[in-house]
Amino acid sequence: MKTMLDFVKDALPEGAVIDSPKELASCYRFHFSYSGHSIKWEVPKTVAPGYEKKTAERTVATCMTQIFMETGEVEQARKWLEAAMS
Repeated sequence: MKTMLDFVKDALPEGAVIDSPKELASCYRFHFSYSGHSIKWEVPKTVAPGYEKKTAERTVATCMTQIFMETGEVEQARKWLEAAMS
């Protein structure tokens, strides 16, 4: 059975990596790395049935937004923010 962390890994864009995953009681914490930048993030262990893929995609889009905001690439951040909000 796939975990939410597996769904997040499946949704990663090319070049993105999940490092140091830790399983906690209610979530998975991990480092999301892309293009030499890394942030700490987490995803819940359980979501409503049928929302696993959407939650994973939103998690990835939010992480990408955060990274591009930190690097000052506003247009890329805006693109990923729109994906996170859809």
